[in-house]
Amino acid sequence: MIQPEPQPTHPQRRRWRLDHLDPYLRQLRPGRRAWRGALWGSLAYAVVIIGLAGSALLTTAGVAVDVLLGLAAGALVTAALVGLSCLIRVLLRPIPAINLCVGLALLLVLSLLLALGALLGGPIVALLVLLVASLTGAGVATLAARRPRSTVQRGIAIAGVIVGLAATLYGALWFAGEGFEREPPVNALALGTMPPATLAAPDPSLPGPHPVAMLTYGSGTDLRRSEYATDVDLISRTVDGTPFLESWRGLRATLREAYWGFGPDALPLNARVWYPADLIENPEVPVLPLVLMVHGNALMEKPSDAGYDYLGELFASRGYIALSIDENFLNLSLARGLDLPDSTDARAWLLLEHLRLWQEWHASPDHLFSGRVDLDRVAMIGHSRGGEAVAVAALFNGYTHYPDDATVSFDYGFGIRAIAAIAPVDGQYQPAGAATPLENLNYFVIHGAQDNDVQSYMGLDPYYRLRFTDENDWFKAGLYVYGANHGQFNTEWGRYDVPDVMGGFLNVRTLMPAEEQRQLARVYLSAFVEATLGGCDEYRELFRDPRAGAAWLPETVYMSQYADSDITWIANHQEDLNPGTTTLPGGSQRGVDLLIWRQQPLRLRLSPADTHAVLLGWDRAQGRDPHYLITLPDDWRPDPDGVLTLTVAEANQPLPVPDSGQPTEGRAPLDFTIELVDGAGRVASLPLSAIAPVQPPIEGPRRKAPLFDLRPASEPIPQTYWLPIDQVVAGAPEFTMSDIAEIRFRFDQSPAGVIYLNDVGFGR
Repeated sequence: MIQPEPQPTHPQRRRWRLDHLDPYLRQLRPGRRAWRGALWGSLAYAVVIIGLAGSALLTTAGVAVDVLLGLAAGALVTAALVGLSCLIRVLLRPIPAINLCVGLALLLVLSLLLALGALLGGPIVALLVLLVASLTGAGVATLAARRPRSTVQRGIAIAGVIVGLAATLYGALWFAGEGFEREPPVNALALGTMPPATLAAPDPSLPGPHPVAMLTYGSGTDLRRSEYATDVDLISRTVDGTPFLESWRGLRATLREAYWGFGPDALPLNARVWYPADLIENPEVPVLPLVLMVHGNALMEKPSDAGYDYLGELFASRGYIALSIDENFLNLSLARGLDLPDSTDARAWLLLEHLRLWQEWHASPDHLFSGRVDLDRVAMIGHSRGGEAVAVAALFNGYTHYPDDATVSFDYGFGIRAIAAIAPVDGQYQPAGAATPLENLNYFVIHGAQDNDVQSYMGLDPYYRLRFTDENDWFKAGLYVYGANHGQFNTEWGRYDVPDVMGGFLNVRTLMPAEEQRQLARVYLSAFVEATLGGCDEYRELFRDPRAGAAWLPETVYMSQYADSDITWIANHQEDLNPGTTTLPGGSQRGVDLLIWRQQPLRLRLSPADTHAVLLGWDRAQGRDPHYLITLPDDWRPDPDGVLTLTVAEANQPLPVPDSGQPTEGRAPLDFTIELVDGAGRVASLPLSAIAPVQPPIEGPRRKAPLFDLRPASEPIPQTYWLPIDQVVAGAPEFTMSDIAEIRFRFDQSPAGVIYLNDVGFGR
């Protein structure tokens, strides 16, 4: 009996259909040769990137050696990571083992390298690079096969090569480009209706009348710097910095000492010196002030002490002895033990040892500088980590012992009258675990809004910590500049604030030209030195209001902070945490119809600043009349010929109500009215915009894609306002200044907003 043929079940029919398509699907699957090509493509791309990174990070022995060392280091790292990644190979069996191991290793090493410029976007970029490299390599390998391939496979391979090369070209052009244009921020200072004060002094950036001579001094035995060894002009000495450099030990010490030829017990005193030749040679001329400059933490194999030549020559031409201190041996080295995390106090101590050396030379009868140095008039200028070092040096200068080891004695006591910080860090050294306190000296800080190294205005912290407690005339000032970056203040650094090979992620199109940024430094640092060491008080107006020097400065957006020892603080919110009290005893503060009123730290991009301010938010909807009042003590009245000063920063945060009248984009800068109220209730008023409205937030350092920007785009930068009292009361002839009772901030000019208000006081 013939049995009927069984009908295939549903699963069997599905299997038959898949088998039927299998010959076509096989043509779409990468073969062994394609996988091998993907492997070699990935290795080739990674080798090029690692080689370029090595040439920028490892040494400066020459391009060829740089690249070879980069490739060798990359090969060793890659080999180690290949072994590690093989442990998880079993999780991805469809991929050949060698491809998996090498791919994961390359993904990790490229992610670490790319993270320098791309932050957490580094792994994503690394993955894209490997995918493009694998696609290109697989396509090339398939087309190069000896065995004939089907038309479909050849088409896929050709498409892979075309797509891979196109993506490579696009990525290279994107990476090599400077980025994109950005609409510049509104310049609030340019919108003020009251003209700025006139500065009755010449351009401080112009060279002075004196011919400049230059020399170097050093140990005479430096293995790496001929200007401090065989070509040195004056022999100095070495000093023992062991108590300040606990991290200089072990392998780090071996690698560093093999490179430099010395350890922490024999640190050299090296410096470049510019001086006015005619004044040094004339014994009838009074002794000359001293200006020290010190660099930051760049790669130690790429010295940067020569990057301030333009400032040294300017200072010397104007009658000062200027030094650029070499502390490169304390800097970062990726090849020789990485960073010295405890070097800030060592950098500061070395500055004081240089001053001690000059004290010895001043007292030496036969020395070139015998009797020529005024160590009671000293200014110090530091950049980046050097910016914190000069503040710590000013602290140590008045101490009898090292705070972290009292067995180390100090006996300096030099006349350090002024310190200036260029884009400084802060808090990397904390004496006895506390923030560095400062008192009774002049301070200036300058910071670029497009700084991609120190990405927050950290120099504000020393500004706020500085106290004036004696009877001398001191001032402190800050300047925040749109378009300035970290590196262009030093001629050895440049437009990219990360190592060159990673700089392609940065958007540098919005930076001001390097020469303009250095012109900015010339104007302000020269004016600071002239005002603090040269007795030219006229230059203080430049620090109160950048518009006073508009003819000398690049055209951009400036935000300035200023205070001096003549100000009587009414409310700087440092006395306690009670929002209702004033700094001046006996007064009070009160908010009316405000949506936000609280006292809190000024929240910068990376951390809160070392100051408190009052945060005020308002919305004039529904008939509200928001205002903030400060009642003065009954027994105190300001000078009627003085000025009212305050600082304001837009908080750039939403109001705590839905559908408020606070626009998010395209609105005019915030404005409000400042009112003085006398005992009889008469009011004298002036809108803030008469000086300038509140500066809208300035977008800070940016990368070329949002993926690489994880920090807030801006931070609240305070702007100091100086309102002459006679201008405020000009429109109120009945107002009695001698009977002033209140300061009122009436939020009647902008429908809604949130601001920080701080540093309300009366000055000269």
